Amino acid sequence: MRPLHNTRSMPDVLLAVAHQLGGRVGAALEWESFEAMLRESLAVLSKPGAGGSKEPPMSWEKAQKQGGWWSAPVNSPKFALPTTRVPALRSQEPEWDGSPQQFPFHFLPYPSQSFLDGSLAHLPWLQELPDVLATAMWGTWVEINPRTAERLRIEQGDVVEVASPHGKLRASALLSPGIAPDVLAMPVGQGHRNFTRYARGRGANPLEILTPLVEPETGALAWAATRVRIVRVGQGKLVLFGGDLGVSPRERSNR
Repeated sequence: MRPLHNTRSMPDVLLAVAHQLGGRVGAALEWESFEAMLRESLAVLSKPGAGGSKEPPMSWEKAQKQGGWWSAPVNSPKFALPTTRVPALRSQEPEWDGSPQQFPFHFLPYPSQSFLDGSLAHLPWLQELPDVLATAMWGTWVEINPRTAERLRIEQGDVVEVASPHGKLRASALLSPGIAPDVLAMPVGQGHRNFTRYARGRGANPLEILTPLVEPETGALAWAATRVRIVRVGQGKLVLFGGDLGVSPRERSNR
């Protein structure tokens, strides 16, 4: 690909820096461009017998067309697979923190597509980016099955309280037909207490109510092992890209 305007790729920049440094670095990276370096490397690799290959030499044009060069598989003791057996995986019953009677829902936090783990929540243009599925923005929501919400008299946009044995939080309810009736899901990334004016005090952090339970085989946090309960605490406003879709029928009737 030809460069756009007066720009250079990272390898070309590194070669230019090496030439300016000179000495051993400049001597080791003597190519004038990254393309020249690739052409010379391909000329060596594509020789008959290179890497054990019996294929004919490959041209620069063919390497560009197929996206690279590689040799045919070679049976060599150097690349033999280990003979040791991997221990059989043991089937283990799942463990949940919280009584099913007091906490009837499984809590499922998931990484935000906009903020990842929350490290990007300070960017306002990501705050206003609608979620791919929920189209929600500028806040946090709790996804709940519509039939479960109807049973609990929870409507779209209502403020709900989600409680676990380790804490509780409040967020807006978002009715999602794609979630199981006994599961509540929440995106991770909001709920910062001090992280610039765009992220501070916005939404809630679902990690604050998780149980400190780890997976015994790896020691990783068992992030889906917490049970919770949910209750409606009042009316709210869920900001959705669909506008009035974020307003509950109860609030719409009061307008």
